[in-house]
Amino acid sequence: MLINESYEEMINSIAQQDFSKAGPSFNDIMNDKIATALEQEKAAIASFMFSDEDDVTDEEIDDAIDELEDDDEDEEDDEEE
Repeated sequence: MLINESYEEMINSIAQQDFSKAGPSFNDIMNDKIATALEQEKAAIASFMFSDEDDVTDEEIDDAIDELEDDDEDEEDDEEE
């Protein structure tokens, strides 16, 4: 199911007060978001692990972690809107 279809189905179910149908749609949307976030994290870790750089500083690691946390916060803010 496409994400847009999931959103539309969930919104229509809520509008019709059919919450038993809206719940699974919400779960599908959240599962898709989690899967996407996990894939992004895997790609970031893989690129870090297999990069040609031999010397990675603690500051670079902290910056990468901060960037990932900022991305997570941005996604959470987008979900709240």
